[in-house]
Amino acid sequence: MRHPVTKRIHGYWRDIRGARLAPDRRELDPASLGRDLADVFVLESDDKGGYRFRIAGSRICGLFGCELRDRSFETLLAHDSFEDAHDMLAAVTEDLSPVIGGVSALLPARHSVNGELLLLPLTNVAGQGARVFGALGLGAPGRGAGLEPAAANYAGACVGLHILTFRIMTDHDAVQLRPEAPAALPASLIRPDAADRRSKFRVIDGGRGRA
Repeated sequence: MRHPVTKRIHGYWRDIRGARLAPDRRELDPASLGRDLADVFVLESDDKGGYRFRIAGSRICGLFGCELRDRSFETLLAHDSFEDAHDMLAAVTEDLSPVIGGVSALLPARHSVNGELLLLPLTNVAGQGARVFGALGLGAPGRGAGLEPAAANYAGACVGLHILTFRIMTDHDAVQLRPEAPAALPASLIRPDAADRRSKFRVIDGGRGRA
């Protein structure tokens, strides 16, 4: 994890989570997010198996040039990123594991700007769909929140997010998709609901998801 926005949001989520696997969505306090409020969003699962924006920060809406509330998350993705996004969201909602992804915002004239997409679990409220707390940090690390100046010229023109890679973060290890040769995880670290995805993973040395 390198971008200042995703670092701060992950730290905020970790603080309100405490010793639990995930915090309750009602614990999210917009006032506590400060300048990062423009870069965060909340997704909710729908009855078609997809995810829609419940809340989207102004900088994210500005990047795509429209209000994103109630819009499908999938419509913002490059077509070849659908499967990766599905695996990321499954890890967050089924395993309650935070996920960090490297992404590229695709812009006109073959331009793009790289950044990080952070997806964090929230506990479900009875009778409602699964919810995901997220943040999008674009631009060079160290230049502050949101878009770097060169990318700001393309606000409203992003045609999609391409997922380059992602890591599933746990208390004991970091796991990355697309290994050269899959390696089995220690049985003590595999949750039963992660069995269908474990063959895709390899363990990378690390701490509690901090990169």
